[in-house]
Amino acid sequence: MKIYSKINKDLKIGEIIKISDLKEGTNFYTADDDFLQVASISKNDKFEIKPHVHKENIRHTKRTQEAWILIKGNIKIDFFDIDNSYLSSDFLNPGDLSILYNGGHAFKKESNEIILYEIKNGPYDPTFVDKIDL
Repeated sequence: MKIYSKINKDLKIGEIIKISDLKEGTNFYTADDDFLQVASISKNDKFEIKPHVHKENIRHTKRTQEAWILIKGNIKIDFFDIDNSYLSSDFLNPGDLSILYNGGHAFKKESNEIILYEIKNGPYDPTFVDKIDL
């Protein structure tokens, strides 16, 4: 499920990929110019990543993009537009993935215990406050 801005209809705010909707093979969800690159790899008999390293490549980011993978429990996620107005909500179950490209988000725990991976672009600068509470 892709969530788009109501202000700029071409601007992707977020995306939820349910584990039950994964397609076989390697599938990228993010565009080439997104700060995070997210893909799923499923039931791919030919899958192999040969030993390799990545060359230094200076990249510039303008904002934080985040992804979350729910491992255990259930959570509700809310998405907010670029003007901070509420857009939509959905629920994540174990194995589901959510990506935030633009706008804002909130989580609410819906089960007694959760385990959640959070991935975001770096580097992290502890002297710069990049969050604005809504």
